[in-house]
Formats: sequence, structure tokens, C-alpha cells
Amino acid sequence: MDINTGHHETEGKKSYLKLIVIFLILVVVIPLVLYMKERFDPDYYLKFQRSGEEYFKKGEWDKAAAEFEKAVKYQPDKVENHYALGLTYLRLNKLQNGVEELIKVIKASPQNMDAHYSLGVAYQRIGRLELALKEYHIVAKAIPTSFQVFNNVGLVHLDTGNYDKAAQALKHAIEIKPDYYEAYLNLGKSYEALGEKELAKKEYGKIKEMASKRPETLPYAKMAEQRLANLQ
Repeated sequence: MDINTGHHETEGKKSYLKLIVIFLILVVVIPLVLYMKERFDPDYYLKFQRSGEEYFKKGEWDKAAAEFEKAVKYQPDKVENHYALGLTYLRLNKLQNGVEELIKVIKASPQNMDAHYSLGVAYQRIGRLELALKEYHIVAKAIPTSFQVFNNVGLVHLDTGNYDKAAQALKHAIEIKPDYYEAYLNLGKSYEALGEKELAKKEYGKIKEMASKRPETLPYAKMAEQRLANLQ
């Protein structure tokens, strides 16, 4: 047997093993270490949060939800992730999921009025009107100038047949924001329900007047015109 030949075979095996080790280090070990380092970075969630925000701005709700879900998974203690996810679920009409996320926000941050308002909207949309009113009253107490809240309170009372309360809330919304055309339409509906046709006509007429100066009121002006026609 040629001793040198055996030596060369041994050296060849060693070189081959070295190549395998180097390959594993370059292809498997280093990427894995980098991934684990990133994965356990406390700010790792930010990449998903930012991506979700971009999709949200574009109105791509499914993609936004997927990114915010990842952000919540990697950093569940960040309230803003649950809030963003809750709002996205509302856009997707996943109302119960939205409710669950918004409740988490409020538990962690009871003074978050945006979350209370959004939770009220979610409850209103699923028909849990008493709970919606509870959330709206919390916001109204903390932010008495929130005309949207009083408009929504008026809508809840309209749905439950409390027309006097509806009119009261809607008039208050208009006092806060005199050009709040949506509230005029809803106030007109309240007066209709109360049998006050002339008062209803007056509110609908105000919306028609606004339409000449504010193009964004046109859809409401058309609804007001239709209701006026029905009252003739």
C-alpha cells in the first residue's frame, strides 16, 4: 500500500469536511443567528407596524390586518398595535374581532378616548346599542365638544325609538358644529318620527342650502330632497 496515497485521501476528506462546515456556517448558521437576533429585538414588531400602516393608508385592509397581527404577535404589550388592528378589523367588517382588540386597548389605557369612540361605533354596528351608548357617554364626558359623538348618540336613540332624546343629542351636535350637515339630516328624521313635519322640512332645507357652497354635502342634500318630497 502506498502510504502517500492514504495520506492524500485523509487530507482530501478533511478538506471536504471543511468545505461542508464552511458551507453550513455561511448558508445556515449565520443567517439563523441574524434571524434570531432580529427576532428577539424588542423593536422587531416595528417592521410589521410600519408595513401595516402603509397598507392601511392605501385601503388594503386584508394586507394591513395581516401585518398588524404580526406586530401584535411579536410585541403584544404595544397598545397602538391592538388599536390599529381593531380599526382595520372594523374596515373589514370583522366587528367582533374589532371589539376584542379595542377592549384590550381600553384595559391597558382607560383614558384612550379614540378607543372608546371606536368601540362605541363597533357596538353600534353589531346592534349592541346600550353598550354603544355607554362608550359614547364616556367620550362625551371627557370631550364635550365631540360633535360626532352626539350625532352617534342621536342615531342610537333613533334606532331605539327615543326620538326626543335623539333630537336633543342631534341639536347639541349642531350647536357644537353649526355646519355639520349629517346631523341636520338626522335631526330632520327625528322630527319626522315625532310627527313634526314642518320642523323636519326646515332641517332638510338647511342641508339643501349648504349644498350650493359645499359640494361634499351633495349626497346628503339628495337624501334631504327625497325626504322633503315624501313630506309634501
